Amino acid sequence: MPGKKNHPPRIGLPLTKLKGHYDAIVVGSGYGASIAASRIARAGKRKRWPGEYPEDTIKAASEIQFNGEHGHEGKRTGLYEIHKNKDQWAFVACGLGGTSLLNANTALRPDPRVWDNKVWPEEITQDKELLETSFQHAIDMLQPNPYPEDWPVLQKLATLETQASRTGNHHRFVRPPITVHFKDELNPAGVFQKASTLTGNDTTGINDWSKNSTLMNYIPDAWNHGAEIFTECNVVRVDKPKGSSRYVVYFEWQDFSREAFLLEHGSEIAPMFVTADIVVLGAGTLGSSEILLRSNACGLKTSNQLGKHFSGN
Repeated sequence: MPGKKNHPPRIGLPLTKLKGHYDAIVVGSGYGASIAASRIARAGKRKRWPGEYPEDTIKAASEIQFNGEHGHEGKRTGLYEIHKNKDQWAFVACGLGGTSLLNANTALRPDPRVWDNKVWPEEITQDKELLETSFQHAIDMLQPNPYPEDWPVLQKLATLETQASRTGNHHRFVRPPITVHFKDELNPAGVFQKASTLTGNDTTGINDWSKNSTLMNYIPDAWNHGAEIFTECNVVRVDKPKGSSRYVVYFEWQDFSREAFLLEHGSEIAPMFVTADIVVLGAGTLGSSEILLRSNACGLKTSNQLGKHFSGN
C-alpha cells in the first residue's frame, strides 16, 4: 500500500501476519536492536515516517506519555515517552527507530582512553581490529559528516566558534560529524533521502527525510533481507520453559481501540505470545531492563547484577 505524502510503502506488518514461531526475535528498533536485526536477517534467519512528526506545541503535547510511580498516563504509542522516577527523569522516543528518531545526530568516535576502563568486556577491548571494523560498518551505514562549510551560516555555530577564539581555544574548535544528509541521494539501504532543510527539528522528529535515524538505514536493510517488522507491540516479559530450547515472548498489542474497549468493560489487557529460538533484547536501557526484571520475577534466570550500577549516562 503506498504511503502518505509520497512516502515509500510501510514496512511494518499488521499483527494478523504474526507467525507463531520465529528463528529469531529482536525487541526494539534503536541502534542496538536495528543492527542486530540487520545482521540476523543477513545471516538468513527467518512505524511512523518523516512527514508525520508533530511540528507545533499542540500536536507535540498529544504525543507525550508519562511513566511514573502512579502508573502510566497518555497514549501508549505517543512519540515522546517520559519516565519520572524518584532519583532521575528520562526522555526516550517511542517509535520505529527508537530514540535515534529524536537524538541530536552527533556521531563522534570515543577517545581511545575510553577503552582503558576495566568495565568493558574483554571481547570488545582485546580485538582492536574487530572494533575498528565495526566502527567502519557503522560509519558506512549511518554516513556521519560535518556541517558543510559552503552552507548557510548557523548563528549558534558561529557564536561557538567566536567563543572558542576569544578563549584561545580555536585550535580545538571542530564541526563534529553528524548523521544528517546535505544532498539528495540514495543511501546504502536503498532509501532515497533528501538534503536537510535546516528546520532544527531533529530532536523532536524531523519531516524532511534528511535525518539518518535507524528507520532510514538499518531497519530497511533488515527488511530487505527478509525480516518481518511489527510495531505497536509492547513486550512484557520473556520465559524459557523447563526442558524447552525455545523462548516464549509475551507482549501486549498497543491498539488504542482495543485498549479502550477493554478498559470500558473493566477487563485487563491479556498478553499474547510468540516463540523463538533466539531472542535479542535491544529495547534501550530502560526497556530491556524492565523486560528482564519482569521476566526474572516470573522465573527466568538472569544476572544478579540486573538493575544495579545504573546511571543516567
